[in-house]
Amino acid sequence: MSKIINVDFKNKKKNQEKSIEVYQGGYDFKHIMKKALFLIYYDTIEMIMKYGIPDKHKIIITFRTQDDGVILSDDMKEKHPTLISVILQHQYKNIKIDGNGFLVDLSFNGRWQTVRIPFESIIELADPEMQVVFRDNNE
Repeated sequence: MSKIINVDFKNKKKNQEKSIEVYQGGYDFKHIMKKALFLIYYDTIEMIMKYGIPDKHKIIITFRTQDDGVILSDDMKEKHPTLISVILQHQYKNIKIDGNGFLVDLSFNGRWQTVRIPFESIIELADPEMQVVFRDNNE
């Protein structure tokens, strides 16, 4: 097992001290990727909150349905016991960041329901129009 070493450094431009964890013999790239994906997901939801989604675009989010913090109706969890993909395009409203995830009202078969998706539960976020897919390959 690798030993974790804490490395402290100072950002001279911003006069801030930061600490990162480095494994002896290399960086913890899985952790670095998780943090990067979290920021991508967070920033994407924040942009949707502020500006909406452009007409031709849709955001497809695939997430684990049984994770802690997921809010999804029992019937949807029954239909999708492990993963579900939701599309943010026309039938969504009231999207807002809620700590380490976000809440959004989605229409499933004409019925509106509030869904909570923790950022850590997301395994893929895609915008087909932009030909961009962010995927957590550690799943």
